[in-house]
Amino acid sequence: MNEQAERVRQLLVARGVKERSLKPELARVCDISYQSVKGWFDGSTKTITAHNLAKIASHWSASLEWLTTGQGSMDAGLKVFDEGATYQINKGVQAVPVVGKAELGPEGFWSEIEHPVGNGEGYVNWPTTDPNAYAVEANGDSMAPRIKHKEFIIVEPNAEILPGDEVLLKTREEPPRCMVKVYQYTRDGRHHLANINTEYEDFKLDVKLVEKMHLVVGHAKRSMHRHE
Repeated sequence: MNEQAERVRQLLVARGVKERSLKPELARVCDISYQSVKGWFDGSTKTITAHNLAKIASHWSASLEWLTTGQGSMDAGLKVFDEGATYQINKGVQAVPVVGKAELGPEGFWSEIEHPVGNGEGYVNWPTTDPNAYAVEANGDSMAPRIKHKEFIIVEPNAEILPGDEVLLKTREEPPRCMVKVYQYTRDGRHHLANINTEYEDFKLDVKLVEKMHLVVGHAKRSMHRHE
């Protein structure tokens, strides 16, 4: 069990959750599979994504900083100074750059419009410890209702990918295809992927055709975007 998982266990026990209910409750709150949660505790997953830690911290009123690093107090709350109360700031929240737009098209694919970071696309405030995290603006409804028009897809390129995770892929084809899919498994040199929109069939993709495959950790609302 990694250190973050142990802190998660301590938190839930402190909040009165029975040991036998830990994994089902975490899967429900984080909206992920039971197997993904199981990986946190059996050692097959080294870290828990910042997005899931943020959900846990919010649901059980805990400090995101404590869950992430072990520093400070377990409990979230207010710090009181002479001038009054002020909310504690979570160091894990950072400005994630928006690097382009996803013009969504048929069958869940899109035409990626990439821009250099800082070229007018702005930032999304998001809890992450990945220094290379980035966001892509979604335009269109081919992945609705999971990803809505004008929402931002948040990606952590350095995070581990497990079966059941949403991933952003870009192929080496000409022209390249970009997509957000659900990763199932890799076998015989092929990635097996499921579609978010159930109108489209699952498919296989040769590993050699994949230029990048990064973990999608969440979808941010327009209200979380800022231009500077």
